[in-house]
Amino acid sequence: MKFAICNEIFQGWKFADACALAAQVGYDAIEIAPFTFRTSVTDLSAADRTAIRETATRAGLEIAGLHWVLAQTEGFHLTSPDAEVRARTARYFIELVDCCADVGGRVVVVGSPKQRNLAEGVTPTQGWRWAAECFRDAVRRAEARGVILCLEPWRRPRPTSSTRQPRRCAMCGSSLRPRSRSSWT
Repeated sequence: MKFAICNEIFQGWKFADACALAAQVGYDAIEIAPFTFRTSVTDLSAADRTAIRETATRAGLEIAGLHWVLAQTEGFHLTSPDAEVRARTARYFIELVDCCADVGGRVVVVGSPKQRNLAEGVTPTQGWRWAAECFRDAVRRAEARGVILCLEPWRRPRPTSSTRQPRRCAMCGSSLRPRSRSSWT
């Protein structure tokens, strides 16, 4: 078993210092919240991604992956009735998979409650279908890049969530193939 720590607890620190302390106190890996570097992963250049990976490696850490992937972003939502918002969200998930692989991570943890809750007026069936559509191409990219999309559970059931446990399991098990998981299962 390996232990990882989330980098956002070191917000305001230099990433190298955060990695050094995490390694010093015994962590094996660090998990990246993209907003701690840039508002969007599309703003992280190839050089930025290489620097993140190399900084962690120099400290003796692996990059576990990305989490809080939609936090502090705008214009994304898994269950928006607006098809363009969903299409933009789907494209962004592909970018997240690429970023994760580029920094050496293996898992993209999908939490970000505000962007995965059911949008106003959307039925659970519509929300599930639209969320699965948003993930479909990202999961294919994840297969190609060796990354897993992991749907983070809620602490307790929330009726507005498009990714409640039974639906997450169905989504992961049937619609989205082997490169998607629920972290609850």
